[in-house]
Amino acid sequence: MGHAIHDRYNPSKQLKVNDDGSIDVHIGTAFDFQIGAVEIKDGTNPDRVHVSSTNKLSIIEYPSDDLEGGGKVIVGTTAVETTFSGKPKSIIITADKDNTGVLYVGKSNVASTGANSLTFLEASDSVEIDYDNTSNPIYVVAGTTSQYFWKGALL
Repeated sequence: MGHAIHDRYNPSKQLKVNDDGSIDVHIGTAFDFQIGAVEIKDGTNPDRVHVSSTNKLSIIEYPSDDLEGGGKVIVGTTAVETTFSGKPKSIIITADKDNTGVLYVGKSNVASTGANSLTFLEASDSVEIDYDNTSNPIYVVAGTTSQYFWKGALL
């Protein structure tokens, strides 16, 4: 059986905590109630918004529950977009172990000279970037032709 909290000045206002942990709010007219810390969750997303008892707002991001491997990709002196079919939370790029040149990671304007790069990768180096903006993808370019990288994403 759930527990109900009533507004002593207006009995039609009620906050009921159900046995399953859900909360029902019944309000005749607008009112304020205080319940301490609260977490708000979207039904389809594991991330939560937390409001502390001191009214501090924070976002709690839960770890990924899926991944997508993009396999081995050839790259030369023209930048290659790292695309994924799912919406990534984090992107992993690894330079192939047999590469002889340097790879540069950045936005669409990253150059084979390293200009505009976020970072560089030599053979077997790897970078993980927390990034979920698929409308502004990450690119990889090599300083020389016929280099490879592996890509993956945590979804």
